[in-house]
Amino acid sequence: MAKVKNNTDINTDNLQLDFFEAEEGGILLEAFIIDDGRHAIVKEVLPEGMAYTFFDLASQSLVERADRYAKEHGQLSIEKIDDTYKSISEVTVDTNTGFEKVDEKILKGDETVYHNVRERYPSSHIEPAFTRYLAYQQQKSDKEIQTSDLVEKYFGSDFPGKVDILRGMFRNEWRSRCELGFDHPEFFLTKNIYAKLSKDSHFEDALMSMLKLEEEIVDIAAVDLYNNIQEEYRS
Repeated sequence: MAKVKNNTDINTDNLQLDFFEAEEGGILLEAFIIDDGRHAIVKEVLPEGMAYTFFDLASQSLVERADRYAKEHGQLSIEKIDDTYKSISEVTVDTNTGFEKVDEKILKGDETVYHNVRERYPSSHIEPAFTRYLAYQQQKSDKEIQTSDLVEKYFGSDFPGKVDILRGMFRNEWRSRCELGFDHPEFFLTKNIYAKLSKDSHFEDALMSMLKLEEEIVDIAAVDLYNNIQEEYRS
């Protein structure tokens, strides 16, 4: 557990990480006052993972993990959003590290339509679970519209146009996937888009033509890329 340095008071008006020192083998990350206004949290990375240590600001004393566990673990919150939706969240406290998570669910009737497990005290503001669910639904809807538009544009194009569409997608995805360190950056299509585009009788020829145009830049033979793609998406 983190602890307050000797001869140091926790200044609530100017809380600093320098007030604390890490457990042996740990690395301090940040310290701030949580939303109840009565406790400071110190985050550190231990060999076991992320750790939380809490301090009572009124008494300037350490909150023992066992006490925190007894008070917070299993804390359940149920919020009725409207006649259709309700939000359920449950707190989990790790007895070894003190790390706290929130298991969040959005229910539509009896069906779980959103499930997320997150850190209880992130350093930045986080929107309520239902707001994030709505954003996710909107993002999903937007993606479906984009996919529909892409497929419609592809099928409405001549052969060179189809090659150009695939080439643009390949270049964007190849670059971003390489930057993120993904294996097989040639898997530039989602399986959903592949399934839709592959219904076109000219798709495989357009795909191979595009890969031949790109093989010098990516330094991989077009036939190898083609075979990898076929094996991945047909599995």
